[in-house]
Amino acid sequence: MKSLVVKHSVNLDGHRTSISLEEVFWTALKDIAHERRETLKNLITSIDANRQSANLSSALRIFVLRHYMDQSRTVELKNRLQYSVADPRQSDNPDNAAFRAEMLRSGNARWACAAAIPP
Repeated sequence: MKSLVVKHSVNLDGHRTSISLEEVFWTALKDIAHERRETLKNLITSIDANRQSANLSSALRIFVLRHYMDQSRTVELKNRLQYSVADPRQSDNPDNAAFRAEMLRSGNARWACAAAIPP
């Protein structure tokens, strides 16, 4: 059976290193770099500089997981906002305050401001 883990060689800060990742994580990293309009090398260099784990491959997997978890959480909160704003009975919902705080924390000020507007 073929291994699901693939070795990729990258040059980080002048040092050639090998990263062992499942193809799904490698593809996700390329997609994230594309979304951010940066090169894959720059994204990996940034993750490497800020990692807290000893293993770069693990740090990359954790980064991908957190990226998609944050994205999922943002979509869920935006969906809650649309429901709350569309339903006047929900305008005093305490979840709106939590939503605004979460959106401000995550840098989505536009959604935080929209949540403050009563229906």
